[in-house]
Amino acid sequence: MTVGAGDAVSLQGVWAVYGQASAEARRLIAARAERSAVAATGVEVAVAGLSLDIAGGEVLALLGRLGSGKSTLLRLMNRLVDPVAGTVTVGGVALADLSPRALAAFRRERLGMVFASAAALLANRTVAGNVEFALEVMGQGRSQRRERAEAALAQFGLADRAEAALADLSAADRLRVGFARAIVTAPRLLLIDDPFASLPALERSELTDDLARVARALGSTMVLAMRDAEDAMRVADRVAVLKSGALVAVDTPDALLERSDENAEVRFFLHRIAEQRAVRRRAERLDGAIKGFEAAVTQALGAVGQSAGALDSTARTLKGISSETGGRVIETAASVGQTAASVGAMEAAAQQMANSMDEIGQHVGQSVAIASAAVAQAQDTDDSVRGLIGAARSIVGMVGVISAIAARTRLLALNATIESARAGEAGKGFAVVASEVKQLAEQTARATEQIAAQAAGIQATTDGTIQAIARIKDTIGDMNALSGAVAAAVERQRGSADDIGQRIAEVSATAEALSAAIERFGSGAERTDAATSHVLDAADGLAALTEGLRARVDRFLADIRDGTAADGDPSNRRAG
Repeated sequence: MTVGAGDAVSLQGVWAVYGQASAEARRLIAARAERSAVAATGVEVAVAGLSLDIAGGEVLALLGRLGSGKSTLLRLMNRLVDPVAGTVTVGGVALADLSPRALAAFRRERLGMVFASAAALLANRTVAGNVEFALEVMGQGRSQRRERAEAALAQFGLADRAEAALADLSAADRLRVGFARAIVTAPRLLLIDDPFASLPALERSELTDDLARVARALGSTMVLAMRDAEDAMRVADRVAVLKSGALVAVDTPDALLERSDENAEVRFFLHRIAEQRAVRRRAERLDGAIKGFEAAVTQALGAVGQSAGALDSTARTLKGISSETGGRVIETAASVGQTAASVGAMEAAAQQMANSMDEIGQHVGQSVAIASAAVAQAQDTDDSVRGLIGAARSIVGMVGVISAIAARTRLLALNATIESARAGEAGKGFAVVASEVKQLAEQTARATEQIAAQAAGIQATTDGTIQAIARIKDTIGDMNALSGAVAAAVERQRGSADDIGQRIAEVSATAEALSAAIERFGSGAERTDAATSHVLDAADGLAALTEGLRARVDRFLADIRDGTAADGDPSNRRAG
């Protein structure tokens, strides 16, 4: 038996009834009559002459069927019910001797209680606010209340739910809040009035274990009214079995299990313990299977959720890329259209250049022909001028002959003059003739000199003409060669122009093909965008289905657990 700082409790010869006890009932109780005699007066007896001592720091479980007096016995210990007879002492204090004010202070400072209604919590307060309420009525400051409330919640694993609303908690967690409020004042006596009945067996056992652990840590005395015999045997230092308000057995769990009692009520609970242990083993196996199934389904749903998330992310990325690609396709198509138009203009310009090259080639050909004709004509002119030079030279030679003749004529005329002078009168006529001949000879000489001068001038001019014609021939030759080179260059340029035209035609065809391909790609991008939207919708649908499946699995597991508690646990059957 654990003995700590908790208050010892003593009940001696305690009688309690539902409602008011008649004078006859009180007389029979005072006379220590049997319960049946008292009940025969029409009074409903709750506790009949019960005596029980509970050590300080002890954990005592009260076992009994419905109507056995468990709850009334707890209310006697905090004087929510006054006994008709007998005494109740807590921590050496007789509760009947306390005034209402002293009793209220005694309850605040030394008692903690959790009722079957899951602690009668305050719905308008948070989790921490409910726990702090027990300290508020004791007049403690806010900071101290908060610190102690958080410490009490931590004892039951609710440290992270301090600001939560009660509506957001499960039934088990709301019960934990009630436990935290009951222990936050560090009570010396904890009274627990079977708040576990509505919970599944495994949760009930877990909460019972937590409560016993905390009570022992505080050193508090704890009395639990219970219908689950298996839990009572596991957590209690002693177990008291009640029937019709009377104590039929009180002993340690091991001692109770080992005894072969003739008392039918003890046998009933021993049988229930065996039943509950078998049920618990099945429940534990089922719970293990459920947890394994839950873990597997959770993992699978998590994987599906991750895949759905990845699919959603990929689809959104793909949709963004598709939209961007569509925009770029439109821009590219416009650029390709402009390029095609430019290529068309280049093709027209190339054709025009080719036509110009043809025209230039024709003109150059004509220039070459003209230059060739000019060369031939220059050659003819050179030949003619050279013939003129020869004629001029012949004239010069003839002029020389004429000059010689004129000189001899002058000499003959001079001789004739001399001879006519010698002849005298007879020679006068001859002298006249000789004089005329001399004049003619002089005129001829002068004319011959002029002709010679003219011939020399013609010869000099002809020589200059020949030199000029030679230079013209050279220039025309250069022009002819240049025209040939230009014609060759034009021919090569024509070839280049044709090649450029061919290349431009190829580029134009390629641009048209590219434009068609871009149109097809744009159509494909639109289809890809539509498909991506479908994928995105499918990802959203998959995520919704995953959440729906997760909710269905959670409900299924909860139904299984609730069904296990409701159908398979004898503790939820009516206990009398």
